[in-house]
Amino acid sequence: MSLHPQILWAQRESILFLTVGVEDLTVEDLSFNGKTFHVKGTSGAKKYESTLELFDELKPESVRKIASVRQLELVVEKVKPEWWPRLTAVSGKLPWVKVDFNKWRDEDENELENPDPMNAGQFDLSSLMGGMGGMPGMEGLSGLGGDGAVPSFDDDELDYNSEEDDDEMPPLEPTGEASTPEGAKP
Repeated sequence: MSLHPQILWAQRESILFLTVGVEDLTVEDLSFNGKTFHVKGTSGAKKYESTLELFDELKPESVRKIASVRQLELVVEKVKPEWWPRLTAVSGKLPWVKVDFNKWRDEDENELENPDPMNAGQFDLSSLMGGMGGMPGMEGLSGLGGDGAVPSFDDDELDYNSEEDDDEMPPLEPTGEASTPEGAKP
C-alpha cells in the first residue's frame, strides 16, 4: 500500500506552485492531464502516491521542476489566469494537502508591488532634524558658547551669597513627652 506524500500549494493569478514534501523521492510518474495531477515515487523502502482532481486545468507543457534532497517543487501555468478558491475540485480537507504560506499571496496583493513601499532604504534620516528651528523664544541660546548642546557656566557668573550657607542647623524641637529607658538620665 502506498502512502500519501505531503503536498503544499500556493498560487498566483496565472501559475500554481506545488511542493511534494518527501525526502530523497525517486519520481516514477508525474503527470498533469486536464484537471488531474498524479505523482508516484519511492523514498527508501516507502512508496508514495497521490492523485488530485484540481479546481481547474493546467498547462502540462509548462511544468518546471526543481528537485532537491528534501522535496520536489513544481511550477505550472494555469489554462485560465484566475484565482482559485481552493486547490481541489471538491471542497473538503485532505490531510496531506496544505497551503504553502512561504509562497502564498492573497488575490488583492499586487505582484509588481514595490517590496519597500516607502523607499526606506533610500531615506536619509539625518535630514529630519536639519531644517528644524527649535522652540520659540530660544534663539539666544546659540550664542552661549560651548558645543551648543549644554551651556557652560563659570562659578564667577553664578550670583549667590556663600555666607548664607555657613549657618548651623537649628536644634530639633521636642514632639511631646519623651519616654526614657530605665537607668538612663534625662
